[in-house]
Amino acid sequence: MRVAGLLLAAGAGRRFGGPKALVAHGGVLWVDRVAAVLRDAGCAPVVVVLGA
Repeated sequence: MRVAGLLLAAGAGRRFGGPKALVAHGGVLWVDRVAAVLRDAGCAPVVVVLGA
């Protein structure tokens, strides 16, 4: 059985000051870090929804 990972990262982050998916923490973008967690958890495919 396959389980897809869905990362919803389409928010503009107006209250945050910019798109939260593009914020780096420890030199890694949040969106990359979360996608890696989904992959490590066995999700395949991992789909990232961007926008705003």
